[in-house]
Amino acid sequence: MLSMITDQRKPFIQRELGDGTFIRVFNHKADKHLFKWHKDDKPRVIRVINDTDWQFQFDDSMPFSMERNQHIAVPADYYHR
Repeated sequence: MLSMITDQRKPFIQRELGDGTFIRVFNHKADKHLFKWHKDDKPRVIRVINDTDWQFQFDDSMPFSMERNQHIAVPADYYHR
């Protein structure tokens, strides 16, 4: 269990587009423990670019389905996964 908590691998590969925008491609076969609750120092907007059956969750909220072309605004210092 401790090894899962301290595992710092990321379940995605990331590419920068050069304008402060990043594309992250998530590995659907990644170990579940890699999808950790976390918060970011800066606000971000997530745009879902492909159809998926994945969900997104804010702290103290139920998870919701992610739909293609959806934008999700994530405030700075707010836990999510």
